[in-house]
Amino acid sequence: MGRVVAISEESRHHLYQRLEAVLGEREAAVLMEHLPPVGWADVATKRDLDVLGDRLDARIDSVEHRVEEVGHQLTGRMDRMETGLTARMDGLETGLTARMDGLGTGMTGLTARMDGLDSGMTGLAARLDGVDSGVTGLAARMDGVFGTMSVRFAHVEQGMADLRADSRTYLLAVMSAMTVLVGALIAAIRL
Repeated sequence: MGRVVAISEESRHHLYQRLEAVLGEREAAVLMEHLPPVGWADVATKRDLDVLGDRLDARIDSVEHRVEEVGHQLTGRMDRMETGLTARMDGLETGLTARMDGLGTGMTGLTARMDGLDSGMTGLAARLDGVDSGVTGLAARMDGVFGTMSVRFAHVEQGMADLRADSRTYLLAVMSAMTVLVGALIAAIRL
């Protein structure tokens, strides 16, 4: 056999001219279209494609495994964050409940003191005939204090409800952000 000659554009053009002279223009063009645009060494075989397919399958399996590991890690982190946030919210709720209970106890003491003052005032009114109008004014002030305290307690209760709602909203926002990050990470790994 003869030696292998590298195919260049010049040699392809020369072959085409020769075929055109022997076979004719149309037949030469058809025959040239069936030749590869490069040397046979550059043409991929079915075996080459099978090997490439196996390598791609292995890489995809590896990436899927890594994505699964990252998913497990993120799930663990999110679970720990949720546990931490829940514990923190429980602690806040316990602290606020204790403070509210303390305020309630303080109010009970204040009410008892106010009741004592009221008794003292009634006794003083019986002893002093001219002081009755002053006692009536003081009673009106006390009603105002009780009204103010009721309004303040209503504000504290509303603040507690708002804090609970804000805490839940924050927790949901954090979980949503983590879900978006996991989705973006998975999408980035697949690319």
